[in-house]
Amino acid sequence: MKYDFAPMEGITDYTFRLVYDRHFDGISRYYTPFLAPTAHRLFTPKDFKEIDPSVHDISLQVPQLLTNDAAVFTAAAHELKEMGYNVVNLNLGCPSGTVTHKGKGAGFLKYPEKLEKFLDEIFTKSDIPISIKTRVGTDSEEEWDGLLEIYKKFPIAELIVHPRLLSDFYKGKVRSEAFDKAYEQMHCPLTFNGDIKKASDIQSLMDKYTDMDTVMIGRGLLADPFLAEGSEKIDKVRLKNFLNDLLTEYVERFGNERTAIDRLKSIWVYLAESFPGSDKTVKQIKKAQNAAQYKSGVLQALS
Repeated sequence: MKYDFAPMEGITDYTFRLVYDRHFDGISRYYTPFLAPTAHRLFTPKDFKEIDPSVHDISLQVPQLLTNDAAVFTAAAHELKEMGYNVVNLNLGCPSGTVTHKGKGAGFLKYPEKLEKFLDEIFTKSDIPISIKTRVGTDSEEEWDGLLEIYKKFPIAELIVHPRLLSDFYKGKVRSEAFDKAYEQMHCPLTFNGDIKKASDIQSLMDKYTDMDTVMIGRGLLADPFLAEGSEKIDKVRLKNFLNDLLTEYVERFGNERTAIDRLKSIWVYLAESFPGSDKTVKQIKKAQNAAQYKSGVLQALS
């Protein structure tokens, strides 16, 4: 089984990905948090840091694009190919209101006719393979049948399915029956994404979907960075080294401790799940105002 690291806006930025890859094994590909090209500027300086081929091993990285403009997508995809990338990913899964109210991300699924026209244009005009990360609808699982009929018309390099609706956000159980339909009907490579938190979850997917060789994990890897290595135990020394390295890199990048610590606090929202019974120390980490307070809390949590 191959393990892809899901993109998480505000968390799995280029600094996080580079540091994570130094300390942990098992990840086949890292997906960038979505890049939102426009007709006026395909990639901002901030975007370029996420995809710069002189910094990143592009064989391990997949750029994700968020747009509902086919011409913009095609132009951005071409630029990425020129940089050396061999695949780009279309984001049809983001449930954030700031994205979906513009008809982008999972919000694009609400307009199947427009979506089909968009896909027809990008698959006709793009000179690079395109994968898609999708949800199974917006408000009703009944939408999924129609979306699958659209997806089957195109040479999708890989379909990554998060089997939830837009309206589910990240709550409730994943809709396994929706993924079953994709597994039965789609002929392109399929990847399951959603609520993979422990080794037994991965094994269950392997047992059920025997022709699937990749899973995508986001929150589960933040909670347990060793998950893709197959370890069922947290190596506290390695974890501490990772967190210290990440703090150092963030301080250097942002130029101040407070911003660096805020980034690390967002990771501890998930990492805290691996330390049940340590609510007091985790709370101390989340209240930290400087590096000394943060390190003290981490030391107690990992003791």
